[in-house]
Formats: sequence, C-alpha cells, structure tokens
Amino acid sequence: MNPSSFFFNVTKLCDNEAAELMGTLLIHGARAVVQRAERRTDTQGRWLCALKHRKGTHVAAVALANNNARVIWALLAHDEEYRQPA
Repeated sequence: MNPSSFFFNVTKLCDNEAAELMGTLLIHGARAVVQRAERRTDTQGRWLCALKHRKGTHVAAVALANNNARVIWALLAHDEEYRQPA
C-alpha cells in the first residue's frame, strides 16, 4: 500500500475509526522514541528517561503520545508550522 492510498482509505473511515487509528499510530511512534530515549541528550530525551525509570516504559510511551497529540492539535488549530523548542 502506498502512502496516497493509505491516506485515501483513512479519509473514508468514520470519525471513531479514524481517531482510533490515529491514536494507535501515535502510540506506536512514541514506543519507538521511548526505546531510544537514553541515546538522546536533549530536554525531551532526559524527560523521557526520567519518566521511563519512574513510571515504566508503557506509561512513558502514552505520555509522549499524548504530548505529541496536543502539539499536533495546536498546530492544526492555529494553522502554524512546527518550530523546534529552544
């Protein structure tokens, strides 16, 4: 499946199915980042490592996915481009 057909199929889903799929994709992406958090030296990497050791890998992944979802919503709601944190 190529990207254009994937996004075409996602747009045909009802709102609940699309939200569930988006949540799944955010969690999968966050899991990949959390697995490699100890290699990162930036602020988010340090935050993820501390959270991972304090609460566990799964909680850290959900927290990162939630953070990413909020950033995505804010970008779409205010029609802005992403800027790296300072």
